[in-house]
Amino acid sequence: MYLWNYNKSIELFFDRTNKRKLWVTFVQCSAIKNVNFPLGGDGVGKFSINSSSGVISALPGLDRETKDDYYLSITGQDGGTPPLTGLCGVRVFISDTNDNKPVFSPTLYLTSISEATPPGTDVIPVQASDVDIGVNAEIEFSIVGGDVKKQFQVRLPETILKKQRGN
Repeated sequence: MYLWNYNKSIELFFDRTNKRKLWVTFVQCSAIKNVNFPLGGDGVGKFSINSSSGVISALPGLDRETKDDYYLSITGQDGGTPPLTGLCGVRVFISDTNDNKPVFSPTLYLTSISEATPPGTDVIPVQASDVDIGVNAEIEFSIVGGDVKKQFQVRLPETILKKQRGN
């Protein structure tokens, strides 16, 4: 059984139950027997701790888009007489999972062009965003319907639909 004092090294844990990566920062491990571990801090209700082993587990409902890190305060109290206590902090960083879809703004685009519009002319800019981060927020645009004659294409990175040449 170990009691960790907060500060230096970083280790990565993967909570298989909730399929979330947990980054925990801590240092200085010391072996302690017969210790209970009450949990405090802003992670109460989001994490639990086994009061005899000190193992911290994530509870359902973590959402990086709502809160991306938590500070847990842990008190270790032994069973001696008199009981002795120690305090440590654990900071947990919540990594992103691809749990949000891109959202277009607006959700419907209306425009018109003349049939005489020259090929290569920009038609309309489209925009979408994703509240995830990193590669989970990268958006690739494509036309998936309504352009039977393949007269339009998406120009990146500006994401502007444009009329194809010669069609």
